[in-house]
Amino acid sequence: MFLIRPYIHPNETLTSYLFRLQRANLYARIGDTTEDLMFSWTNLIRNTFAEQCIKKVGLMTNQIKDSLRTLTFNGLLEQVGEEQFFKLTYREDVQYCPECIRETGCMMQEWSLRPNDICSTHRTKLLKSCSQCDGKITLWSIHKGYCKYCGLDYSQLSSIYRFSEKVTSIKVALNQVLLGQKQILIRDRKYSLPEFLQLGQYSFCLMRGLGSLVEDRREAGAKLSHSSINKFSNLLWMYEDFPLNYEATLDIFVRLRSGYERYAAKAQYERLFKYKCFSQIEEVYKAYWSRTINGRTTRGDDRGEVRSRYISKLRAAQILGIDYRHINKLIRCGIIKEQSSEKLLSEQEVMKLLAICTGKLSRERPRRLKIRDIYKKYPARGLNIVNIIQFIVCGFLQPEKSIEDATLKEVTFSEVELDACLQLLWAWKPKTNTKEVSIVENIKVEMGMATITAKGLILNGKVYTNAAMIKHQWFEHAEKFGEWQCPVGYFTESPEYIVLFDTKGLEVATSVEHQIAPDATVLEAYYEAMNKLKERFYEARNQRDRDW
Repeated sequence: MFLIRPYIHPNETLTSYLFRLQRANLYARIGDTTEDLMFSWTNLIRNTFAEQCIKKVGLMTNQIKDSLRTLTFNGLLEQVGEEQFFKLTYREDVQYCPECIRETGCMMQEWSLRPNDICSTHRTKLLKSCSQCDGKITLWSIHKGYCKYCGLDYSQLSSIYRFSEKVTSIKVALNQVLLGQKQILIRDRKYSLPEFLQLGQYSFCLMRGLGSLVEDRREAGAKLSHSSINKFSNLLWMYEDFPLNYEATLDIFVRLRSGYERYAAKAQYERLFKYKCFSQIEEVYKAYWSRTINGRTTRGDDRGEVRSRYISKLRAAQILGIDYRHINKLIRCGIIKEQSSEKLLSEQEVMKLLAICTGKLSRERPRRLKIRDIYKKYPARGLNIVNIIQFIVCGFLQPEKSIEDATLKEVTFSEVELDACLQLLWAWKPKTNTKEVSIVENIKVEMGMATITAKGLILNGKVYTNAAMIKHQWFEHAEKFGEWQCPVGYFTESPEYIVLFDTKGLEVATSVEHQIAPDATVLEAYYEAMNKLKERFYEARNQRDRDW
């Protein structure tokens, strides 16, 4: 039980309160209280404490547990997770306001936030280093009250910079959002802190390189010393007064970003809209670009806007997840069409091809290979990425993906379908002489009904078989239970191969030549010769045993 119990400031950290409790009760160091209160130096650095520790502090100071818990970052850690928590908060290195130190002697929660550089009470810029020796301000020195390097009293300093009213309002609101005291309101929907951080994850790509949207651009560079301060201030301003600030940000983005940089930033930002909670933002975003596209002309600076509908070959390769050199091969095969005037590709056409090549979303299954596994299993056997894409377009390969935003690097293919496509390629490719040929145009598949008999699968007078038919005893079943028919695909130019359709994929069957049965007298002479050979063998073996 502590005899002296200092007043709790509503915005201070529990770490600050424990240090003041130690000084008020004349403990030589904070470590003297750790055993009684069950906390460690790590808890002090993070300002996160176990529930048992908070309860113990409450009992020994006669404070309510819930009021003590509001002084910790436990709630922030629970909301955003450990990875985001470390990105949002300082640990041993801290910042402070000299006026708050003189008035209260407390360390405020907002001082530990990385995206913050303002004191909400005095509207002044927080200090991050000693003004005398430029040494870092640590958790230990801020509670001791003086610099551990030069001994300067922190309470004697003063902040020399004050923010404007506009900047102050944004920064104070940002502190309230990060500390869970306020929620972002976009139209009629409130967004929690995790949703705000998720919004920032995709919005930062649009704001990269735009400078400060909040402060005067001529002075912003000198005022913003930490990148996260600028990013989060811009983020909050962008979605306040929605959609006015939002569209103003897009205007700046269009003016300052162009070409591939603009396309890449837009593509990354648009992934945000797969989450339904941001549908209101999506409506305004699409309406903005619709107005921009419909209102543009092809003269002057607007020419870049028209070209933004088309992308370079390098960007197309990045979208599909393939090597840049394969794009020209796909163009020669007719899979993608090139704009003859500027040698660009249609963005819509590339995205459509990506949707076809990535297939449907499903969980990972065995006996399915990724592109890199295909190259390992079929080295130098003709099954390259260009052929794989063509077989997908033809419908011979059914790709599957395990993640939503997949490229060709992440999709998987059935081994059975790959084997079938490889056999088709071997059967068809020798008939071609050029390096890049279109499988789509050259492999002409016709549909027909084949009959399964005891002799084999019969189609157009030819007999076909493969390992799967023999394994599943198709021909034995046909002999016992009768013949049946099944649909197959056959190639008019290569009649020696047919394709069988199965729920698990495709099977290729090859034609076989049936030999004419020999004459009965020939068979009788053959069997008689074999019997004589056996008799001679047994007689020689018995003679050897007798001699032994």
